[in-house]
Parts: sequence; structure tokens; C-alpha cells
Amino acid sequence: MAKAPYIKGEDVSDKCVKKSPKECFDHYNTFYLHGVLAKVLSNGVSKPSHVTDHTNSPQSSPDKNSKVPLEPLEQQLLGYMVLRDDFEKVLEALFIKLLLGLRQ
Repeated sequence: MAKAPYIKGEDVSDKCVKKSPKECFDHYNTFYLHGVLAKVLSNGVSKPSHVTDHTNSPQSSPDKNSKVPLEPLEQQLLGYMVLRDDFEKVLEALFIKLLLGLRQ
């Protein structure tokens, strides 16, 4: 479990009483990080060789907007989401649509 701080096998195994924490982690690792679901969720996008620093504002100067090269394994250990920006755009659009629907 030390390899993946973003999932706690103990918490998952509390809900799946017939499975051990290691079995829960192995299932997550096999199906979500490296399996068929990983290919579907990544939508055919290969893993980037860099991580975008999302802590900088768009108005910051270009010299501060740097990219840090990381190996794919290091990205996984950090819990990097390959399609984070795409998900945020979709969720923002859905949120705006929901808010406009509430106004009416």
C-alpha cells in the first residue's frame, strides 16, 4: 500500500469483507491502473513525459510555468491524472448548465 498513497486497501477491504487489503489493491492496480479500464479511461492518450504545474495561475510569467519531467511510474505514484484538464472542462460546463437550470 505504500506504493500507492491515493488508495487505501484497508478502507476498501472494510467494504469488501471477503477480500484482504492486498487483494483490493491488486484489483485496483490490475484493472484501473494497467488493465482494460485504464486504456478506456485514457482514451488512447499516451502518458505524458511531463507534469503540468497546476499551481501557477494563467497570468504568471512563462518562466514560472515550467514542466517537470517525470517517468510514468513516478507519475502513477504521485496520482497524476493524465486527462485532468479535460475532466475539469467537462465538469465546469456541467456545473454551469446546472446553475443555469436552477435559475429558471
